[in-house]
Amino acid sequence: MDREAARQVVEMAPELPEIMRVNRAFLRRAVHHLVEAGIRNFLDLGSGIPTVGNVHEIAQAFDPTARVCTSTTTRSPSPTAGRS
Repeated sequence: MDREAARQVVEMAPELPEIMRVNRAFLRRAVHHLVEAGIRNFLDLGSGIPTVGNVHEIAQAFDPTARVCTSTTTRSPSPTAGRS
């Protein structure tokens, strides 16, 4: 998303940045908890557009042997979209 569009969205919903931070913090805690509980295989449905702090990054930071399969239907202009 370009910066101008992001600025307009935040203007309409000023609470959005905090909601996004809280959501990512929950994801980190949940994945960390699962890794600590012995889970090593993850299925990440609805992964969306690539960003920082994805399930595979979090899980593999705590255990490099963790495996994550991601799936999304989001169409993305990202240069990494569709790569394995």
